[in-house]
Amino acid sequence: MTQVMLSIGDALFAQPATRRNGIAFAQKAIGLAIVGSGFAVIVAHGLQFALGR
Repeated sequence: MTQVMLSIGDALFAQPATRRNGIAFAQKAIGLAIVGSGFAVIVAHGLQFALGR
């Protein structure tokens, strides 16, 4: 009986694989956006320094 209750609980709270993959993809995309914007700031600062402004 306990095994049945645990399996029902797991079925109710388990996330579908597509949702997990979507969340992982969104997290990766956000991480890449943050890293990309950081590189853009560094490049802009380097150009600003190189141009003497």
